[in-house]
Amino acid sequence: MTVLNVRDLHKTFVLKDMTVKALDGVSFAVEKGEMVAVIGASGSGKTTLLNIIGLLDRQDSGELELFGEIIDFSKDSKNAVIRNGRIGFVFQDYSLIANENAVFNVMLPLFFTKMPIGKMRKKAAEALQKVGFPETHLKNKVKLLSGGQKQRVAIARALVNDPDIILADEPTGALDSESSETVMSLLKDLNASGKTIIVITHDPLVAEKCTRVIRMADGKIV
Repeated sequence: MTVLNVRDLHKTFVLKDMTVKALDGVSFAVEKGEMVAVIGASGSGKTTLLNIIGLLDRQDSGELELFGEIIDFSKDSKNAVIRNGRIGFVFQDYSLIANENAVFNVMLPLFFTKMPIGKMRKKAAEALQKVGFPETHLKNKVKLLSGGQKQRVAIARALVNDPDIILADEPTGALDSESSETVMSLLKDLNASGKTIIVITHDPLVAEKCTRVIRMADGKIV
């Protein structure tokens, strides 16, 4: 089953008097259960691609199909439901609330639902358990956690709504080598359990841990 299909995506940014083609005719598909790396240097277009796939931005032209449906970017409310319920995000900088604890951070996507607060806490704790987050640290403020622990919290947050696809943008970029290995092993375990994962990276060592590699340069697949 194809969960993602991008067809001839184009995206251009105008910076002062310079026009930059961030995406220049990108096309590829991802099947359910794949773990795909999109690798390229800074400025290759990979993060722009992820933002469009994640419905955080829109293309200038071309077509994005998610879960068998062509995305209409004029339907903001519908796309917000898809983004919150069917897509999980993991970011390099974690994007966590530093003065709150791990459980609160993982609960955040659930606040957009009508779920009772007690059930939210339970689901958040279960997601943290899945990623091996230490129970003794559940009440610690995020700012007191190590980089590896913060990324576990970020991955748990991405999992809490049981998404169809996880988008990981440089998930090891802020980590030391040992923590990077741990995070990639965790993502591989999630993939082995059936999760579809797309990893954006500049690191060949991260890319080689994925089942397929897509290389980008100058806004194109090469």
